[in-house]
Amino acid sequence: MAINVFASGQASAILNAWPGPCLIERRTQTEVRVLRDREAIDPRAVSSVIDWESVQRTKAVEIVDLADANLHWLVDFSVEMDAGEAAAGAYAAANRLELAIDDRKARRVLEQSVHCRWSLELLRWWADHTGASNRQVSAALLSIRRYANWKPHASHPLGAWWTGYVTG
Repeated sequence: MAINVFASGQASAILNAWPGPCLIERRTQTEVRVLRDREAIDPRAVSSVIDWESVQRTKAVEIVDLADANLHWLVDFSVEMDAGEAAAGAYAAANRLELAIDDRKARRVLEQSVHCRWSLELLRWWADHTGASNRQVSAALLSIRRYANWKPHASHPLGAWWTGYVTG
């Protein structure tokens, strides 16, 4: 989720618009550091470094740490997914929070313990509740495709919404 929100170019606005708290587990923050331009000559080159500090200053997000007493969640989830997703899932499960996550494999595992949302739900909330223009929404979605190298899968519940902005 974090990479998509930052790749949109609207991270502070999207996270500030969301009605609930936006918490990022520290391991996820450590994992999500740079955006890469998939259209660049060398797509491995760093396009930009994610500015976590400015988003934290706006109070859009809070960085949190998984308590040692809840590390069993991390161990369980780490078998099935990467460290950042496992840490985010462990924090959400231990604290009975919702989790925005886009990785389908991780979602299948986490949905047994956590209510999962898609990052596009946050973007749609931002679009529907802040007066963002169609041009701003379209630009945000195209940036996600370019810098996070992500687009919704064919059966994604918000796939038609995405397509309407990206091709419309």
